[in-house]
Amino acid sequence: MLGWIMLVEIATLSYLWGSSSWLPAYLTNERGFSINQMGWLASLPFIISIFSKYLGGVILDRVRPQQMPLIFAFGWCGNGLSAC
Repeated sequence: MLGWIMLVEIATLSYLWGSSSWLPAYLTNERGFSINQMGWLASLPFIISIFSKYLGGVILDRVRPQQMPLIFAFGWCGNGLSAC
């Protein structure tokens, strides 16, 4: 179990590193985005996460215990699709 937790954490930190450091530099240098545009674009995942955490809590409060495995299965499928 600890191995899976570590794997998910490494994947999450890799995503955060890429979206907050490498991607803005690439888009600024290679694609001609301004620094101001990149500031907004780089902060967008963190702004969205503020709202999605509360929305996820509200949704999970309304889910019956029998539906939990289905919710987790859809979540893992979504993670798998976004990794491709």
